[in-house]
Amino acid sequence: MIEKNETPITACIRETCEELGTIDSNIEIVSELDLFLSPADIIIHTFVGFIHDLESLNPNIDEVDHIFLVPLSHLLENEPLRYKNEVLVVPNKNFPYDLIPNKENYKFKSGNYDSLFYKYNDYVIWGITGKILENFLNLIK
Repeated sequence: MIEKNETPITACIRETCEELGTIDSNIEIVSELDLFLSPADIIIHTFVGFIHDLESLNPNIDEVDHIFLVPLSHLLENEPLRYKNEVLVVPNKNFPYDLIPNKENYKFKSGNYDSLFYKYNDYVIWGITGKILENFLNLIK
C-alpha cells in the first residue's frame, strides 16, 4: 500500500525492502511499467529494476514463501498458458432496476479476463504477478 506522504516509487522500494529484507541502496529501479488495474478493484503501480546483492536478502517469512530465479531467456522463449475467464456483471440485491431501461431484463455485457501461467521447472507464476510479467515481457520484445 502507498502510505501517506509516499509516492508510488518510494512505496515500491519500501515494500521491497520489507518483504525481501534488504536496504534501499540494494535496489535500482530502471523504469515504471504500466499501471495495473485488476477486476477486483486493485490499482498497482508496477516497476522493473535490479536487486544488486541477492545473497544479502533476508525474506520476511510472513510475506514471502521463498525466492526463485527464472532466466529472462526462458520467459521470452516460452509463451504462458492462457485461459480466458468470463467476467459477468452481477447486480447487488439492492440494485435500482427501476432507474434503467428494461428493468430486471436489462442485458448486462460480459467480458473476458485472461489468466496466464508461466511455467519454469516446478514453479508457476500466475495471477496478478503473471499479468505484470506479461506487461514487462511485451515491453522488452
